[in-house]
Amino acid sequence: MNKLIVAIATLTLSLMTFASAEVRVGASIAMTEFDASGTETLKSSSVKANGSHSETALVPALFAEIGSSDRGIYLGFNYTDVAALGQQSKVRGTDPLSDNDTGTNVADADVESLSSIYLLKTIGGSGFFAKLGIASADITTKEQLATGSTYGNVSVDGMVYGLGYQSNTDTGYFFRAAYEMTEYDGFTLTGATDADSVNNSIKADIDSTAFTMSLGKSF
Repeated sequence: MNKLIVAIATLTLSLMTFASAEVRVGASIAMTEFDASGTETLKSSSVKANGSHSETALVPALFAEIGSSDRGIYLGFNYTDVAALGQQSKVRGTDPLSDNDTGTNVADADVESLSSIYLLKTIGGSGFFAKLGIASADITTKEQLATGSTYGNVSVDGMVYGLGYQSNTDTGYFFRAAYEMTEYDGFTLTGATDADSVNNSIKADIDSTAFTMSLGKSF
């Protein structure tokens, strides 16, 4: 990923030297499905509990791009504030080796400060484009667990892939529709240590797919 960041930075400097440099700004709304899955390893007993959850949300965002209209290459930055991952409860039975997993557990998390840096390349004069970038998100946990564990927050990185179509007007405004996928890196959360100096842990993975509608202005 570091190589991609260097490549994006190098391309940015190149784009700024083009005589046909163009700046584009806009706003978007995305129907986004977040898919989360994970495995919790219970303290003391080491019993593993698997779970998955999908949540669909409308995610607004702002974006800015700089690029060359002649070459059809643009560097963009996209930012949004918060999108809830959703809440799911699971009632567990008694583990014969431990009573750590008895009761109702509520898993709840938000994806916060979701941002991405991307390259957008138009495909000839067709209006179609391809998109490749890197994404970053802060995941805030708000669980209520019968195990007594609490988990901290984590920042995750991922890759963004997209295909779309853009329609331009003579006044510089444009309308864009795109389908995008974001694949975040897996991450591990360690629960708070209890009186026995043992911890629960969660290995998790989050991905998302989105259909995005955007309105912007070129300068």
